[in-house]
Amino acid sequence: MSVKQRRQQAIVRLIGRQPVSNQPRLLELLADEGVRSTQATVSRDLDELGVIKVRAAGGQTVYALPAIETD
Repeated sequence: MSVKQRRQQAIVRLIGRQPVSNQPRLLELLADEGVRSTQATVSRDLDELGVIKVRAAGGQTVYALPAIETD
């Protein structure tokens, strides 16, 4: 598995496990898991993964993966 794949899996896991509202916070969480990255790289990863921002309870916006419809 490539570094990119591991990083993107970590991103998916993190945003699925807890509310993450911005890229600096996501970078901190990744670093806590031993994944070093830059804001530009994380931004590209979020775009490639199709991550969107949604409004959570309390009005805060957080990252989320869109639901994928299956046939």
